[in-house]
Amino acid sequence: MTILIQEKYYLKWLAKYIHNRKNKLIAEFADRNQKTINDKRDIYQTISTNDLADLAFRRIENEKSIIRMEDNQKEILKLQAIEDSPYFGYVEFCEDGESETESIHIGF
Repeated sequence: MTILIQEKYYLKWLAKYIHNRKNKLIAEFADRNQKTINDKRDIYQTISTNDLADLAFRRIENEKSIIRMEDNQKEILKLQAIEDSPYFGYVEFCEDGESETESIHIGF
């Protein structure tokens, strides 16, 4: 198989991987967002019946969820940026006396 054909297969695989990862993160983001909204609503609707320790714990869990959502959103934006052009080149290394080369892809 020629190097050009190998690169086409690799690029196709990488594009599919990025697309699938992005879609998975978007789904996780939507689920977590809905859970966060429901949890906040539940906290405020039951505020008079809960003890302070429970409220504090639930608020901390809610804040952690928001932080995870922000991290997901950053990764989604990064994946969207590189989806059409995941790398711009590669370098092949071959040790002296070795017949096998190693390809290093350069990009984001």
